[in-house]
Order: sequence, then structure tokens, then C-alpha cells
Amino acid sequence: EICACLVGSEMCIRDRSEFHFDLFSTTNKLKAGVEWRMSKNLGKGQVYDLTRPLYPSTSHRPRPYDEIPADHLLSFFIEDRIDIPVERHRLIVAGGIRAFSPLNLDADYRMQGKIYFDPRVNAQWKFPTLFLYDRQLNIQLVGGIGWQRKMPVMSQLYPEKIYYDLTQLNYYHTNADFRRLNMMTYIIDPTNYDLEPARNKKWEVRLDFDYDKHLFSVNYFYEKMTDGFRTTNYYRSFQYKKYDASAIEHTSLQGPPELSDLTYTNDTVISTYGINTNGSMIIKKGVEFQYSSNRIESIHTRLTVTGAWFKSTYHNSQPVYKRPSVVIDGRQIRYIGLYNEDDGYIRESFNTNFTFDTDIPRLKLGFSTSIQCMWFTSSQSMWESGVPIAYVNMEGELLPYTDAERNDMILQHLVESHYENNFKKRTIPIDANINIKVTKKICRDKIALALYVNRLVSYHPDYTLFGNTIRRTSNPYFGMEINFRL
Repeated sequence: EICACLVGSEMCIRDRSEFHFDLFSTTNKLKAGVEWRMSKNLGKGQVYDLTRPLYPSTSHRPRPYDEIPADHLLSFFIEDRIDIPVERHRLIVAGGIRAFSPLNLDADYRMQGKIYFDPRVNAQWKFPTLFLYDRQLNIQLVGGIGWQRKMPVMSQLYPEKIYYDLTQLNYYHTNADFRRLNMMTYIIDPTNYDLEPARNKKWEVRLDFDYDKHLFSVNYFYEKMTDGFRTTNYYRSFQYKKYDASAIEHTSLQGPPELSDLTYTNDTVISTYGINTNGSMIIKKGVEFQYSSNRIESIHTRLTVTGAWFKSTYHNSQPVYKRPSVVIDGRQIRYIGLYNEDDGYIRESFNTNFTFDTDIPRLKLGFSTSIQCMWFTSSQSMWESGVPIAYVNMEGELLPYTDAERNDMILQHLVESHYENNFKKRTIPIDANINIKVTKKICRDKIALALYVNRLVSYHPDYTLFGNTIRRTSNPYFGMEINFRL
């Protein structure tokens, strides 16, 4: 199978083959393929007059997107599915590997010329069919593990340059011809040539039951990514001149003041800027379950129950630089702290949905009633001491932060203040809703007209959080939809 497509500024060429062969008592199904994908942004980006920027003190400049090189990705995969009979049991194993390599990158990028491999394997064990009260019972156990990488997007590989503008002189005169503005501009390239694809590892185990058209499935999964993408702050010092405009003779000017006639003092500021890095750790785990009943013929109704429990943990895997917003003597503090924790959190939730599906073919009517229950949601921020492990002084040196700095009149402001409640677990109790939908088929089933009412009945009791009573409200809403089938 060979196919090629071109959509907008994207092109894809794909070749795929499939082979079947038997070996001893096993059945093999082998798949292999290769794909080349290219995408290119042909836009001009934001276009505006530099003398009239989108907002004051902007750190950006117009950037044509068509200057960004095209993104080329070459990938291939191979997978083998083996069906092995084991007496009355069956074992189905599918294993494969996907490999890809980003092309058209500069030699400075770490990804250039590298091939990344993502293996995976799934196994399915089917037990012999059992008979319970003259009805079939089928049981199977499924498990799998695999790795998957996510490529950085083009805006992460080719970020916009950062323009840091420092005002050296801003002289205003009633005569516009005598005004003068002088800036020192630093241009920072935030490109991270060491950026690599983020790798996610996932394994799961699932148990399936099938008894007299009653289906039940429960699945547990666990995911972990230690090198997810995030914006990490770095620091840099900037030197500039501060001209003294107090000595300018406003009445004797014949034009804008000359910088050579003005005195100045040298000054330095330290600021942070963001770079895309592999600095996030994300852990996800949960249990998903589903039940589907046999349709009860007397009332033409089937019950489906779905639900899940999820828990996710996010935190940084790298220290971060932060500049406090404290102002001393009319000026923001010039030191930068290095902190070993930032923005970590834990999220947890548990939900269940009950759907009663009624189908009456003779009347071409369908009724659906769903009960959506979010039993609870919770969130908790990870503990932060607020005390930096190091700091950056005006000379750009990274020094340890000790008790001496903590007692310093200025450096003590690097310690962040946090309320204890910020790190307590916040739990929101049950929130339940009942929705209904009625569907009528007309014109030989080519048109389906539906009326729905969501949140017809709602249950969301008040709850207490840190001594405060939280009241929740909900409003029902309804609508109609129509579907055509030609």
C-alpha cells in the first residue's frame, strides 16, 4: 500500500505492507511501513508598524513564519502479531517497534541525525469458554507496555528572539522636533539546541468478561514521563547607561540634545527569560471500568455504565530561577533566587455515568437518559519552602543562600511567603446531573431529529472549604439537533 497526500503546507508519503504466514501451530501477521512527513508554515506572522507596537514595552518583533525551515520527519515501524493456541486457551502476542528521525535540522541540534526507537508489546490471554446456567461465559486478560515519544513543535525548536529594551534617555520637549529617546537593546536567542523528544512510558492491565451479551471490563494503567516540555527561566545581566537630562537647557535647544553633551552613570540589571527544556515530570495512573447489559426486550432498554478514577502528579525535574517583585527605594530588587521546587500539584477525581438507552424500531424512536456523577475532585499543591538554594548577585555570580543571606536586609526578600492553606488538599464533593434525549427518525431513516435537555435535575450540595461555605448553582439548558444521511 503506497499513498501520498498534500494538504495546505503539509505533505505525507506513506508505504505500508502486510504479510501472513503460519509457523508450526501459530499464525503470524506481520506489518511494516515507512512514512515521510513534511510541513511548512508559509505565513507572514504578525505584521505591524514597529513605531506602533501591539503593546508598550513589548519584547517581540515581527517575524515571518516562512523563514522557519520546513519540518521533515522520517519514520518506520514493524509489528508482528502471533496467535498461539495453548490447549483450549489462546495466547495472542503483538510486539512492535517504531523508529523515527527528524530531518532538516541544523547540526547544532542534538536531535540531528539521531534515530529514536519506541518499542511496545501487548499480550492477550483468552480462557476457554465456560457455560454457566446454559449461557456462555468468556474471560480474557489483556496487558501491555510501551514507550512513546512526542516531538517538540516548531515553535519550541525555533522560538522567537527576545528583545530586551533598556531606556537610557527619554527626553520630552513641547516641541516634537526636540524630543529624544535612546534605547539599549539586547537580543536573546532562546533556542535550546539540546531539546529532545519527551518520552512517555505506559503499562496497563485489563480484565474482560462476556456473559450472555453482558459485557464488563476493568482496566488499570500507569504512565510516567520524566522529560516533558516546560519553560525554564534562566538569568542574564544587562549593562546600560543612564543619562542625566537635568542639565539640558530647554530654552536654548536648536534640536534634540546630543548624547555626547550629557553625563551618565553605568548601571546593571539582572532579568530572567524563558527557554524550552525537558524539565517536567508527569505521573498518571487510574482505573477505568465499563459495563453494558443485554437489551431487555420487554422495555427495549439497555444499561451502560462507564466510570474512572484518575490521579495525576506534576512537578518540575529542574531547579528554577525567579526574580521577586519586591520594590525597595522605588526599584525592584536586583537579585535572583534559585529554587528547588515550583508549581508541583496532585489532581484526583472519580466519576461514573449511567446511561439508559431505549430503542423502539417500530416507532423509529430512541430515548436516552443519562445520569452523570462526579463523585469528587481534589487538588493539592506540593509543599514549597520558599527558601532559595542559591542566588545570583549583580556580577552574575551564583552563590549559595545561607543563614547569613536570610538575615540580610535585602537578600531576605528572596524568601517567598506561602500560606499554609495553599498546600492543603482541596476536595469538591459530589456533583450529579440527569440529562435526557429523544430522537425521531423520518424520511426512511435519512433524517434524525433530536431534542435534548441537559441538567434537567442537578444535585450539588454546599460544602465547606477552610472554614468557608461554598454554594454551587446549576441551570438546565435544552436544544435541538438534526442529522442528515445521504
